Amino acid sequence: MFTNFDFEPEKKENKLQYFDDVKSSDGWEGHTTSKTVERIIQEIQNNLALLDCVFVSCEKGKFGERLGFRIHFAMKSKTGEMVSSRLNIACLPLRKKFIRRGTKDNRIEGTQKMALYMTAKAIKGMYFLNVLSPEFIPFMSLILQGNQTLGQLWITRGGLTPLLPSPVDVFDAEVINDK
Repeated sequence: MFTNFDFEPEKKENKLQYFDDVKSSDGWEGHTTSKTVERIIQEIQNNLALLDCVFVSCEKGKFGERLGFRIHFAMKSKTGEMVSSRLNIACLPLRKKFIRRGTKDNRIEGTQKMALYMTAKAIKGMYFLNVLSPEFIPFMSLILQGNQTLGQLWITRGGLTPLLPSPVDVFDAEVINDK
């Protein structure tokens, strides 16, 4: 049985693909991994530690009709405080398929493993970006404000307008031509 999470991800302008249709040649990864769900969650835990975060738990559940996970973790602030955070991961949906009773649908575990696999890779990528870009702040949108993340508040209410840059901010740069 899956927990029903209270937040359904916004539909993106990009057409949402089904797990059944994704291919490596389109950039999708992890849909054929032999790693277990538990092993990939361990990799997520290790990758979070690279960013001075502490993994707390991972819940399986559903976001509307999509399977998913809710990863709870804490980030260490500059003052050393631990700040509660949450990462919602919605798996790619599955096409409706008639499965004979008593038969296991391997696509369920497949879409879960793929979502976690790509999440582990993305977190590792954030570690590298954090090293390379001094102003990059990983997971800022995942900080919990009550029961919602800052990202959810941004999406649902636009409530973070004061954090937006001024419209008169100017970016001064020099264009480098490799030719």
